Amino acid sequence: MPGERFWLGEIGDDKGNALAAPCGLKHSLITHVKPGDVVFLYDDALQAIVAWSTAQGRPRKTRLVWPVPSQDTQPDSTMPRLLVSWAIGLERATALDTHVSFDQIARIQSEQFPALRAFEDQVGGPLDYPFAVDSLSDTRVLAGHVFKLPALFVEWFPPLARVGARMKWSAVSRHSERLRARAEPVTQASAGGAVPSAG
Repeated sequence: MPGERFWLGEIGDDKGNALAAPCGLKHSLITHVKPGDVVFLYDDALQAIVAWSTAQGRPRKTRLVWPVPSQDTQPDSTMPRLLVSWAIGLERATALDTHVSFDQIARIQSEQFPALRAFEDQVGGPLDYPFAVDSLSDTRVLAGHVFKLPALFVEWFPPLARVGARMKWSAVSRHSERLRARAEPVTQASAGGAVPSAG
């Protein structure tokens, strides 16, 4: 969909300055990322969206190390393994002027739950969205490497919306332009008001 070019990736995942995922149907979403798309970066340690970047070029195949379940009897035990992967270079990440915390996301998502569900119906399929929307009270980060962020989600959070407004292809940018266009006549009318005559 036009203007729907926002994504969420991880920060500090030791993959360098790249968006990456193991090859396979489960992680094929990364193949839809296009040059110039905005990639917001989530820091799991801080539990917040903390930075943004833009995709450079198309996905390419390479080999990267990923933690995979081991045969160990310990629960959640993993071991590093070299896997064929998709990778997309990113511009140097830029820190958001304000972090968007998981708690903020949970609160706003609860308030905007009907709009999110309506958008899912409009799309007609899974949103490939990073935060669970099973119910109003259940928000959690889903496991994965690359997720889709709807433009309406970006608009809900000013630090993200300010990034979106810089992208000429973005619906957020067009919305900002419409607001500025509506404000200009009001500003001009105020500036052109009658000047009181001297006594």
